[in-house]
Amino acid sequence: ELPLWLRGLSSLDTMPLGGAGKEPPTCNQVNQARSTEYSYFDVGGTVLMYMLASTGTSIANKMAVTEIKLALFLVGLQCAFTMALLLPAYHKLHMGSWKDAAKWFPCSAMFVGMLTTSMAAYSYCSLGTIVVVRMASPILGLLIESMYFKESKFVVSVHTVASLCVVALGVFLYAYFQKGLGGESLGIFLIVINMILAVVERLATRYLMVESPVDMTNTTLILFNNLVCFLAVPLLMLSTTEYGHMANLTEISLHGWIYVAWSCLCGAFISYSSIAMQRHVSATSFLVVTNLNKIAVVAFGILMLGETYAPVAAAGSFLALAGGVYYSWDRFQQKKLEEAEQRLSKEKLDQDEEEAEEAEAFLPKSTMSEDI
Repeated sequence: ELPLWLRGLSSLDTMPLGGAGKEPPTCNQVNQARSTEYSYFDVGGTVLMYMLASTGTSIANKMAVTEIKLALFLVGLQCAFTMALLLPAYHKLHMGSWKDAAKWFPCSAMFVGMLTTSMAAYSYCSLGTIVVVRMASPILGLLIESMYFKESKFVVSVHTVASLCVVALGVFLYAYFQKGLGGESLGIFLIVINMILAVVERLATRYLMVESPVDMTNTTLILFNNLVCFLAVPLLMLSTTEYGHMANLTEISLHGWIYVAWSCLCGAFISYSSIAMQRHVSATSFLVVTNLNKIAVVAFGILMLGETYAPVAAAGSFLALAGGVYYSWDRFQQKKLEEAEQRLSKEKLDQDEEEAEEAEAFLPKSTMSEDI
């Protein structure tokens, strides 16, 4: 049987629990079943799928928004394209009740803010600045997740703290020594807002999938998020000058439309892969994996867009990325320790049960009857 990431996690939306003749499972039951079905291959495949989508999205969005200069309009196009791709999967749509939709709506609102601030930031910042500043996002995610998550508790080790300190030092060195950041101040402000929204959105999404699940399938969640964003974009455009620059669309070259199409494909791909990722890993790990793929983005900015770095700022960006690798190694070690503890606990429980059965077998029948 193919791993879940190749079959598509949406196939679990209708996964039977209990055999023929039983009532179809609720999404809450499916969510619980998912937690025991994922193998290392499933997790690894899903992580790789998300990293490819995220890397492509960063590069394509930068190129596309540079060409058409209509950031919010591009977000609307991406949402429309994603919803169109979901039309063949209409039979997988399921929503328990309007209460579930209302419960999920704050996540969709943060999704809108996250996409729009991110796309606008590409208009003002270099790829390197966006990458390095965003490296600090797991620090906030760690603080919140370690305090409030119970079912999926985040374990903090010395290496966890050390790796995130390396990330923080790298971001500081880049911000302090990189030349020309004054002209990117608006973009950096948008990145910071985007980073806060991203952390809260990822944690809220993780919470509503693990701690207090909503009765909505993966396909429904993706459609709901993109529908809310698609409806919000025209309203947000009223607060900008984009309606007055729609004539730019007639001046876009063929290469520009290719970048727009590429960004739409990546946007649709990342909508699915991000939800799949959050079913597999903690919210903080999700943010770190997101940051790891930025190595390719930084390289693209240097080689293809001619972005330059001051020596100390370059060292800072390297430290930030190295801190992300260090953090990933620590998470792998923590996972191995957790699995070893669970295995020992299970072996001890099995041994205790065997000893109890053996002791019961040697008891005289008369003694057993008296006990009863």
